[in-house]
Amino acid sequence: MRYDGMTPAEVYDQEVVTNIFSEWTPQLVATGAPAAGERVLDLACGSGSVARAIAAAVGPSGAIVGADPNPGMLAVARARGVEGDTPVEWVEAPAQRLPLPDDSFDLVLCQQGLQFVPEKEAAAAEIARVLRPGGRLALSVWSGLDANPVQRAYNESLLAHAGAAIFTAPFSFGDPVALRILLEGNGLADVTIVEETRHARFDSVRHFTEVHVVGAAAVIPELAALSDADRDRIIDVSTVDLTTIADPYLGDGEFRVPMSSLVATATKPA
Repeated sequence: MRYDGMTPAEVYDQEVVTNIFSEWTPQLVATGAPAAGERVLDLACGSGSVARAIAAAVGPSGAIVGADPNPGMLAVARARGVEGDTPVEWVEAPAQRLPLPDDSFDLVLCQQGLQFVPEKEAAAAEIARVLRPGGRLALSVWSGLDANPVQRAYNESLLAHAGAAIFTAPFSFGDPVALRILLEGNGLADVTIVEETRHARFDSVRHFTEVHVVGAAAVIPELAALSDADRDRIIDVSTVDLTTIADPYLGDGEFRVPMSSLVATATKPA
């Protein structure tokens, strides 16, 4: 396998960040509009891609905190750091229990993390608590599997061959009504939610399945628990399954996968 010797978090940073989030991260950063001198929380920061993307905008007069419960992801984030002189701190903590002061951030960004949090009410309350009055939130969560047909087909393949609907979790909070209720119910205002579609790009169908089986093991426990042999088997059989639906998404030497996401913004009342 092409990822021999790499941890799942390293594969995630190399492949998921590059092939899936390359169109999404700049959009989320633009939505949040970080400014020089601001203090920004990258919540559920993973390997730190959002923090790296905002460092230049925040600059040395600002500061970034990246918080994530996964020590493997944080190890990659620390190793990569951010460019320039922006102060950055990496904190091992879940979104629902942040060891951070009240009213301490101008902006909270959260890219595709909230859906994995088991205590979403607590996480939303923590976001409101750590934002200063007038502070801003910009977050994204994938829309449901019905809005993401390639991922739906892949999830069905995993259910057939691995005995579990492993990719339910990433697409489990794609209801804009539920998201609005969650944010407004925990003290945030001016909530806007839009659904957008962008594309993930892979060299081939097999590249897609490799990235999702190996890289996603960094955030999906069912994949992390698989043996190397089981991962190889699932990659093989899922590649065959997805090839049957791949034609509309193949072109110019790429497997180009449309992905739909909800993008939400809110503010903490002054």
